[in-house]
Amino acid sequence: MLRRQFFLLPDESQGSALVADLGAAGIGRENLHAVTGGGERLKQLPAVGA
Repeated sequence: MLRRQFFLLPDESQGSALVADLGAAGIGRENLHAVTGGGERLKQLPAVGA
């Protein structure tokens, strides 16, 4: 069962580190969505499909 978890981080560098840690823990990139404070997605993630 997949569960959603939301993280609020102060800047893009910490968001990038969190994404890397989640990937290392076996969370596939297809299951990750990350948005920066400016509303832009993190560059290392694939585009979100509609």
